[in-house]
Amino acid sequence: ISIGAEFGWGIGFVRTGEGTATVRSSNPATGIEGPTDYITSGKTSAFMFDTDRNAFGSKNGILRMNFHF
Repeated sequence: ISIGAEFGWGIGFVRTGEGTATVRSSNPATGIEGPTDYITSGKTSAFMFDTDRNAFGSKNGILRMNFHF
């Protein structure tokens, strides 16, 4: 029998560039098109020091018990 535990730490850096989205509206019943809007997002960045994540995105550690035969 063996017992184990695991907990991890990690660092990360995320950077997103500037972007623009075009939004157009129209009414198919009348054929009238609405105004066109341009939405702009700015640049963002973040530095993280956090716990590792498992496949489900939660920040849990692992406890395990193994039985060897």
